[in-house]
Amino acid sequence: MSRRRFPRTLHDARVRRVFSRTKAVAVLLRHLLPPHCIACLDLGTLRRESKAILRCRDVFFILMVAKEEQEQEQREQAELAEQRRWLHRWRQGCIAMIDELCADRGLTLEEPVR
Repeated sequence: MSRRRFPRTLHDARVRRVFSRTKAVAVLLRHLLPPHCIACLDLGTLRRESKAILRCRDVFFILMVAKEEQEQEQREQAELAEQRRWLHRWRQGCIAMIDELCADRGLTLEEPVR
């Protein structure tokens, strides 16, 4: 017969009760974290991680970064990719211009500029 593990103290019972409910944890996070941190989190995605996966007695919760932060990061990545494409086109244009100048003057480069 399996024995149910009861909290040792009143404190243990309250902590277990609060941390067993994700809504209560979300309220705690809203009160404990500074507003600029809360703005970066999507508390709607908060979920408790399974103890079986973690193999420990601590309680872990997982939540996602707010969509606005994700979208900002995606915009920055797209802008960086566009800057890289522009730089590549500019570099290729410079190489073509150098090749054309060399050809006009009858010069040859021992090693191609890339």
